[in-house]
Amino acid sequence: MPKSISSLRLFVASPADLDEERKILAGVVQELNSYLPQQHGIFIDLISLDAHVSPGVGTDPQNVINQKLSSDCDIVIAMFWTRIGSPTPRAQSGTVEEIENAYARWQENSDSVRLMVYFKNTPISPSNIDPDQIKQLNEYQDRLGKKGIYYVTFSDSDGLSQLLRLHIADQAIELLKADRTDKQPIEVEGIPKPASKPQSITDDEGREEEGFLDLIDTTVKTLNSSTELLNEITDSLKSLNSRTHQTTHELDSVDKEDQHKLAKLILISNRQAQNMQNFVFQLKPIIPIFDESLSSGLDAYARSMILLTDFGSSDENRKQLVEIMTVAANLRDNMITADQSMGNFRSIASGLPRITTQFSKAKRDLILLLDEIITTFERGINLANEIEVLGKKILSNWDLPILPLKG
Repeated sequence: MPKSISSLRLFVASPADLDEERKILAGVVQELNSYLPQQHGIFIDLISLDAHVSPGVGTDPQNVINQKLSSDCDIVIAMFWTRIGSPTPRAQSGTVEEIENAYARWQENSDSVRLMVYFKNTPISPSNIDPDQIKQLNEYQDRLGKKGIYYVTFSDSDGLSQLLRLHIADQAIELLKADRTDKQPIEVEGIPKPASKPQSITDDEGREEEGFLDLIDTTVKTLNSSTELLNEITDSLKSLNSRTHQTTHELDSVDKEDQHKLAKLILISNRQAQNMQNFVFQLKPIIPIFDESLSSGLDAYARSMILLTDFGSSDENRKQLVEIMTVAANLRDNMITADQSMGNFRSIASGLPRITTQFSKAKRDLILLLDEIITTFERGINLANEIEVLGKKILSNWDLPILPLKG
């Protein structure tokens, strides 16, 4: 039998260069809708131009969209990458106008709408860059900051999906607190009828879903596991860095007048090539494990924050939340240090001469791996920051003092 639940309307605005990211958002919403209706009686209705805006007449095309969408959405998500979009009679672009409309609503009533803005910072081929669009985009970023609009950057699909899970969970918490859900219930098929006894909740594959305490435990364990893997990565880099400095010293020490100079240079270079190949061989399988561990912890955290509204403020919940925030803060600080070390070493590695074929291949493989590690670290730093932001907001909502974080 259908269950009556409240609808939360989420509208996404973006220029045409972010089609893939819109699909990612749709996937995250579908995932959230697999358990939010059962646990909290909220269904996220993703509003899109294709599905919700029919042909019509207005002063201009964007005016038709505004009439259909802008005035009644609970969450507006805007995303940018290389384009700000095409101008309208009232704004730099349709996406900018949708942001401005949501911002105006928020100014009138801060409980009326939630506005979230994202910028993709992945490089793009120079041939696909429109300098004027980039210039307008950078100027608009500055204006958002001056208005007090906090925006977040992301570098890849995984990073965006993880951020969206955290942020939409955050907005669900806020909207539950403010009771901003649609007062007109909708009927959703497939939601089990509430029972007098607690029901087990299963996912699409029939597995038992984790409860609140399970998710807290998963978050702490996976973040601690990520920290252990990070230590292994940084130890390997320190070892390679030391050997690289030793190799540089040996190369510089070869006597220019030595008749065996070439043979010695080849021997030293190939030994360093082997050091680099060993580093790549050791860490290449670890990086996806580290990334998966970090992602699992963040996903568990996002889901636990949704369930946290059922439990509310208590000394035990506060202690658990602060523990997660502390572990995440320490991991973030360690990743920042490691990211700087990786960047510095990459500069050193890229400047090494191509002495032998073996050395050149090892150098190329090393730089590719370092780029992968740096991307993973930067995504992890970004997501760990969001754990702290969301955790502090929840603690603030509980009207309790925030404990100082370690690190």
